Order: sequence, then structure tokens, then C-alpha cells
Amino acid sequence: MKKSLFLLLSFLIIGHLSFGQLNPDTSITVRINGSELENPWVGGFNAPHFSEVDLDQDGVMDLFAFDRGGDRISTYINTAKNGQVSYKNAPHFKKLIPPIHDWALFVDFNCDGKSDLFSYSYSGGMTLYKNTSNPTDGLQFELEHDLIYSYFGLNYVNLYVSPVNQPVLIDVDGDSDLDVITFTLTGSLLEFHENYAMDSLGRCDTLMYRLSPGCWGNFTLSPFSNSAVLGISCRIANPTTFDNDAAQSGGLHSGSCMMGFDVDNDNDIDLINGDLLGNNLLLLVNGGDNQNANITSQDTTFPSYDVPVNMASFPASYFVDVDNDNAKDLIVAPCTENDSENFTNILFYKNTATTQAPIFEFTNGEFLVEDMIEVGAGANVELFDVNQDGLMDMLIGNYGYYAPGGQFTSGIAHFENTGTSTKPEFDLITRDYEGMNALNLNGIHPCFGDLDGDLDDDMLIGDSDGKLHYFRNTAGAGMPASFTLTGPNYQGIDVGQFSAPFIFDLNGDGLLDLIVGERDGSLNYFENTGTTTMPVYNLTSDTLGGLNVKTWWDIEGYSDPILYNNSGNIELLVGSKQGSVHYYDHITGNIMGNYSLIDSTYADIDEDERTSIARFDIDGDAIEDILTGNYAGGAVFYSSSSTLDIGDNSTANEMAIYPNPTESIVNIELNNYQGASNNHLFIYNVTGQVIFESVFNSYKTQINTSTWVPGVYFIKVDTGDVPIIQKLIVR
Repeated sequence: MKKSLFLLLSFLIIGHLSFGQLNPDTSITVRINGSELENPWVGGFNAPHFSEVDLDQDGVMDLFAFDRGGDRISTYINTAKNGQVSYKNAPHFKKLIPPIHDWALFVDFNCDGKSDLFSYSYSGGMTLYKNTSNPTDGLQFELEHDLIYSYFGLNYVNLYVSPVNQPVLIDVDGDSDLDVITFTLTGSLLEFHENYAMDSLGRCDTLMYRLSPGCWGNFTLSPFSNSAVLGISCRIANPTTFDNDAAQSGGLHSGSCMMGFDVDNDNDIDLINGDLLGNNLLLLVNGGDNQNANITSQDTTFPSYDVPVNMASFPASYFVDVDNDNAKDLIVAPCTENDSENFTNILFYKNTATTQAPIFEFTNGEFLVEDMIEVGAGANVELFDVNQDGLMDMLIGNYGYYAPGGQFTSGIAHFENTGTSTKPEFDLITRDYEGMNALNLNGIHPCFGDLDGDLDDDMLIGDSDGKLHYFRNTAGAGMPASFTLTGPNYQGIDVGQFSAPFIFDLNGDGLLDLIVGERDGSLNYFENTGTTTMPVYNLTSDTLGGLNVKTWWDIEGYSDPILYNNSGNIELLVGSKQGSVHYYDHITGNIMGNYSLIDSTYADIDEDERTSIARFDIDGDAIEDILTGNYAGGAVFYSSSSTLDIGDNSTANEMAIYPNPTESIVNIELNNYQGASNNHLFIYNVTGQVIFESVFNSYKTQINTSTWVPGVYFIKVDTGDVPIIQKLIVR
């Protein structure tokens, strides 16, 4: 059995030499100040919107985050007990979420207890996906409404919601169906769209909207600050009156994220507004009732009784129970990624009272962020052995950390690999490697290579101005790196904006050339026409390979290249603004020709905005792994050992195991479960012994691992077709 399992696993590893079989690997330990991060490989946050949804169908609400920056999705399983905050990154659920953009909120629209998904529609309104999940089939959705309509007195018109303004989706009038409060086209007055399904049909499982006359709450938002002018009298009869609304409100207003809840337990809806015009949250208290709203007071420094929100800029609020005490808490995060706080940017206010009459107490300003790799905005990743101990360390340049006044401080975060050649672990050493902050650059993008022929690797960085800067390594071969800036604006190279350099001998003449990505999505080839010790770089092509990674509808591509030799053939991977990685071949012997695009979604990597990439076998399994960065400021590690399957690429995402690593329990899910009862489960230890065996009778099972010896295990599911195998780490 031991020999058989060894041969099986060897065959599995060999099978992974083909591309497209990498998967997110959350098992690698990362520490900051000696504390192990709970979810290091989430990928960062810039402007996340939070909602509750039961992802794994266990009856417990999990956490969904939608980052406006790049429409990035993060999914967390709630692993806590009463009064605790504990979430586990579960990236495999991301692929089960329908396509969404601009904003997204989970709200139960049909009273079935399942959170349905609302998002912006390009047609100028809202799209709705119905949650049809169940314990047998797992998480799933179906399109309910491509565009939601409302009756405006004369006819039905799309219920307008802008891509900027987040609507309020809640039962306003107390009749159990889902109403909508949203902004008029001018953005300063509120419309109330009443759902009359209960009145008309006597049930709450459908959407039948009509615009109620009169601006909801009798107030308007100020055109100068995040505050309100109360006691406004207005009437909204049909869309043609919007110009009059603008006149009454004193001007146009754009950019608000609202949340509705009952702050004082008086059975009506109050509002919290975050706004482009302020760093504060505005509480609007409804002094009317659930039939006739009338905002009678405001708190412009909410919560004024505790620590008022002060977030640059445009904060948004979310009412979710994150500590499992049955009292919904207040989470505050930027509503947009533009000129907003991007590091200490998720505030947690614990509700010390009840959901019906909440009292919020500030707890911390790094909710979730404190447990992940986060470098502000624009993570540019690289792997380099800083201390020459034979282990690749992780260096992450960034666009910058937000600073007051809209400035950004850019640097390089240094995570030292303190593990082994087969079990990497990373510890943050500094967020300002080699004092990069003092250079006042933005968009720092590092790469490494021996540019002066002295047998140690030098550092070359790109920046947002499209230039390169040369740092000579003066340490000597085999010594910990020591860099000195000797070539600012290196050789006058300027590719326009956001240079992403890579050092590689492209033409095979023994001299290191430069291949540089840029904002427009093309690649620049600077041939070394000098020597190994004194390189001279000349622009040979600004359209290398005839490629461009931008999409047809965009003017930006943000190309980020790495090249490597694969059995004598040069291959090319290019990160992109869209978040995918493009894979090119037909380069060897065709350097100045057009390269062949093999795959525009290499390994199904999708980091949603401005993917940067590094490549190295960091876990010693003879397979190259991929490290990615993104504009949300985080990193995601893709490994072949995170999912072991036999040959067939189609099984790579058919099974999910979490948490992994685990200490007490592991959940095993078949993502494409068809209701069969002949799915046999086997778990092996590293000696080949079967330590657990059972049959899958549903899409999910849970196993207690608390008595297992810590170490590596292999989970195999035999579906009768191609077996699925994954590695499990028990601590």
C-alpha cells in the first residue's frame, strides 16, 4: 500500500506539469509581529461591501464581501461560537456567485429565509439573483430579474439605482415585503418604491413596486457636506419632475451609500448615510412612522456617543452580526476605492445592546484586515532570496498607503521565509524595505537580476510614472542583499505609466534584457546591447509579441510580464487589469514575431483588478507555484499541491475542503454533486494507510480530526469516473 500510494502521488504530481491545475492555497502560514494571521491569502480590501449569507448551508450566516475596486469577491465561513468573531477564508465559494458589478447586497426578497443577491444593472437599475441553495445541492442562484421595474403613475419604468449610490433594501412600511429607498436622478432626494405584493396578493414572495408620491423623509442632502436639510416639501409624480427636485434641493448631489435600520426601536426606518462630501457618517432619525416617514433630527458625527466615524473618504455602513451574539453590529468601510483609506479601512463597532435598539461601541479599525496580507493599494509581488539562506522571501511593492490629503506612501513590504524548502512560512520584517518610502515614488514594482555581472542579484523597480530605478547589490555573492540606489531614472527608460519590469535573456545572447509592462497593456522590449557588467538598453519593440492584454472596451491593460524556460521553450505569463493572467507561447525563434495566446484565463486565476505575478516552486514539489498580487492590496498563493487530481483538468475544482489547515474539523464538499450515493471517500496518511473511509450521501460531509496526529493527509473521493484528491494539513 505504501508503495502504491507513493506511485499514485508521484503520478499526480507529474500530471500537474500541464497548466490550468493551480488552485488557491490558504495553508501557508504568515505572521506579523509574531502573531499568525488567520486568513493571510484573502487578497486585500479597498472598498468592500458586506452582507450576510449562508454559504455552506449549515444554518449559520457567513460573510460576503464585494470590493468595488475591480468587483472583487471574498467569501468567509463563520467558524465562531456565541460572542466570538472568527471567519475562515473560503475562496472556492467565489465561483458560485453570479456575475455582479458596481455594488452588491444580499437581502431576502421572498421571505424564504435565504439571502438573495441584488446588484447594479447596466440598464440603469437593479439585477436580482434568487438564492435556490439547499443542503443537498449547496450554494446556487438563478436569475430572477435582469432589471427591476416600478410603476411611476403612468407606466412601468426601470427602478433607477445608480452605480455609485447604494440603495436601501428593507421592509419600510411593516407589511413583510421588501421595499426600496433610493435616490432620484439628481442624487439629493430620496424615492420610496413601495412593494405592494402583500396588499395585492397577500404574499411577500414577489416584487411589485410603485413609486410613492413625495420625497421620502422630507429632507434633502446638502450639496456641500454630508449633512441634511430637514423639512423639505416635495412631490415625485413621475420621472419628468426630477429637474424640479434639483431646484428644490439646491443642486445636484452624487455619491451616497445608505443603510436602513431602526435605531430607536420605534417600528420605523432610520438611515445612516455615507457620502463623497465627508469623512463622517450621518444618522437621520425618523420622527414619523412606518407609513409617513419624516426625518426630524440628524447626528452628523455618528455615533456621537462613542467614537465618531472619521474615514477618508466616503464611508459606508453595514448592519451585520459579526460576533454571533444575535445583535447586529456596525461595520464601516470605504464605499469607493478612489482617494479613500486603504489600510486601516474596516471599522468594527460592536453592538452592546440589541438589534432592535443598538448601541455601538468602537472595537477596532482593522476588522478582517488585521488577519491578512494587506499593503494598501496595488500589490506588486516578487519572490527573492533576500538573506541568501536558500529560501525565497516575499517582497510586495505597492501603489501606496493612503495618507491624509489624498497622498499615497509607496514602499516594499518584506516577508522573510522562515520555514523550510518544503513548508514555507513568512514573517513580516518591515513595510519599508530599503527605505523606499523616502523616495516619494508611487506604484513601486520590484524585480531582480544580476545587472552588473558580479554574481549577486540587483534590484530594478518600476513606478507609476513609467520610469525605472536601479539599485545595485553591493553585498557580494552568497551574502544577504544590500542595495544602493545608483541609477535613478535608469538609462532614461520611460514607458509612459506604471512600468512593470522583468529581467530575462530574451534573445539568448547571454545578456540580460528588460521586458517592461505598462498601463496601456502592451510590452516593451529593451535589448541589452552592452555587456554583462555594463548593460546598455535600447528599445527594440514597444509592441513585443504583437500582444496587448487590455479588453476591447477598455483603454487600460496594466500588463505585468514574467518569462521562463520550459524544456527549452520560452513561455510568457502576463497579468492584466481585468485580473486574469494571459499565457503565451511560440516565442523561441520568433522573438520579434507575434506570440500565440494559449489561454487568456491561465489556471483560472482571477484577481479582479491589476494582477501582478511571481513564479517559483516554493514548496519543493517540483512544480512551479504562482504568487499573485492585486490592486486591493493583498496576495493570493496558487499551488499545485492545494488540489491533487489525476490528469483530467476538469476535476480541479470539483471538491472543496475547509478549513485547511485544520485543528478539529474538516468540511468536504463536492461542488458538482449530482445526488449519487456511490461517492466513496478515503483519507490516507503519508505512509499510505487508510485512516478513514465512508460514502458520500450528500454534497457535504464533516469529519472530526481532533484526535489525528498533526501532519499531512490526502483526501480521495472516488466518483466512479476520475478520482479527486486533495491534500489536508492537520495541526
